Amino acid sequence: GSSGPSSDEGDSGKDGPSPETRPALVSIGEFYTSIAIANHARRPFVRDVNSGDQDILHEIARRTELTSEAARTALFSEIPTDDPSLREAIEKACVPLLQDIATTLRYFSAENRVTRINKILVCGSLGLSGSFIRLLETELAIEAASWNPVAAMPCEMEAAREARLKENGPLMAVAAGLAMRTI
Repeated sequence: GSSGPSSDEGDSGKDGPSPETRPALVSIGEFYTSIAIANHARRPFVRDVNSGDQDILHEIARRTELTSEAARTALFSEIPTDDPSLREAIEKACVPLLQDIATTLRYFSAENRVTRINKILVCGSLGLSGSFIRLLETELAIEAASWNPVAAMPCEMEAAREARLKENGPLMAVAAGLAMRTI
């Protein structure tokens, strides 16, 4: 980078040449998804969409005639499937949610030119799906990662329970945030 003014369209001209970067948080539940981004003033922009992991699982099952449990296993597998028709079914089932996320990011970027989204943090059920995160990263051409707010949290509990909590941390993101309100 240079220290002089930028010619980027996102240049506000007031506070400096380069836009601030922020991650987008995508919390995916069973039937809905929330997309949250803090703008340059740290005010939240939140959009809820009526699509979640159940829509994706039902569509995978419909396209492949798999049981719901087999579709869940395929979607949440860390190792991508070797079956091209199953891989295609997973990709096509994710398209509506991926489009909703992409549309939201484009809208936010158009409205908040001094804030650039540099990463997507995924929590909720699909935060545990390496396949979904890789697909999100590929389709939206932006870094994506599972967000686990409890991974580094010190815990005072038996080792097996602590390991289970930390393994399922992306499922706990909203609960952890709500719990922080009481502290």
